[in-house]
Amino acid sequence: MLTVFEFFLRGLGAALYHVGLARAVIWTRRSRPKVLMYHACTDTEDDFIRGLRSNTRPDDFAAHLNFLRRHYNVIALSDLEEGNYPSARS
Repeated sequence: MLTVFEFFLRGLGAALYHVGLARAVIWTRRSRPKVLMYHACTDTEDDFIRGLRSNTRPDDFAAHLNFLRRHYNVIALSDLEEGNYPSARS
């Protein structure tokens, strides 16, 4: 169940997206590195993740990666660990 604050933030995000301001918001948050982790990426859930709602189908995962590449500077985790990312060199 969403809290009122989470509901508000999701609504605000949807509104910004629909009026074309999503890129501006994304641009303002680029200075800090973020780590994205997927728990599972399979066509069907196996016994280990069944019912957890943590699986992402491969075609959805590819779409997520395409979005991230368009809007973010995607780097390897090893580069992040070594401090080799754009805001670290500024």
